[in-house]
Amino acid sequence: MILSIPDNWSTASDKHNAFVTALIQSYLNGNGPATKSKYVACFLKLTQPLIISDKLSDLNASIQTLLSFKIRLTPRQYKLLLNDLRKIFNYDSFCKKHPVKWNAYSLCNHSRCRTCPYCNHSYAMTVYQDGEGAFRPTLDHFYPKTHYPHLALSLANLIPSCYSCNSSLKGDADFFLHKHLHPLFDQENLKFQCTTPQKKITALVGNVEKSNKHFKLRLVPIKPCEATTNSLARFALKERYDMLAFEAASFITAQITADTLIANLATAKAKSRKNQTSIRMSSASIKSHSLRFEPNEYQHYLLGRLYFDLHDQFKR
Repeated sequence: MILSIPDNWSTASDKHNAFVTALIQSYLNGNGPATKSKYVACFLKLTQPLIISDKLSDLNASIQTLLSFKIRLTPRQYKLLLNDLRKIFNYDSFCKKHPVKWNAYSLCNHSRCRTCPYCNHSYAMTVYQDGEGAFRPTLDHFYPKTHYPHLALSLANLIPSCYSCNSSLKGDADFFLHKHLHPLFDQENLKFQCTTPQKKITALVGNVEKSNKHFKLRLVPIKPCEATTNSLARFALKERYDMLAFEAASFITAQITADTLIANLATAKAKSRKNQTSIRMSSASIKSHSLRFEPNEYQHYLLGRLYFDLHDQFKR
């Protein structure tokens, strides 16, 4: 995980949780899909507040409850329970385009992140046109719906992500059993570091093949932990960012150029006895326009975390 997005669903939580609550109540009132397991109602009564909770501890508690049923039931009974939960929390139905009903497109329209939080080098935005084409980010189930179908529509379990991270790399990997960084709950814990000497970087710009071969970029934990190590490996972040050396080298070169212009400006203004406030304002303007990047807004940029760390490492 590259980005932390704790407030991503803040404008959608009330409507989405009302939608999920209605599904549960409809079933408990006898209006939901037909089921074969006699344990479904018992499970839902125990876990309803956990399923719609915005706390990770509650999602974990709901999984523990499901696993307690697994211990008590026969394999066939447990399979029936899972199948019936899939009918109630029908993710495939939720993903269908519908101009009126609350669905995956409605939800993703509320997403505040512009890029995939797992990798930060693919966009995760939504366009919906009634009766015409539409696209949205894939919604990764942090705790896979294959194993935990009662969380298939839980907002705290849905991560707007790119196809590469969600389907190609993560799939049905069980993040409940094997800890990984959760974009909605964990802080950012990976930092980029360039180990190529500054004087050699400029020579790499303009040549993708040469940059990828000679530019050295490290992605290291800020605080080492199991979840960070697992996320780094699961999403192949080192390997993927090794292929982005060209972009990294170009950014550093642009920053060096901007800093040189700023230094020259400061010298010129000092000679003409301009005040330092004016110099700082001009410096910020030059760097912002030269880099096309605002460090304080790095989460909104493609490769924003990479640029933020390189900007910090090479600032004068």
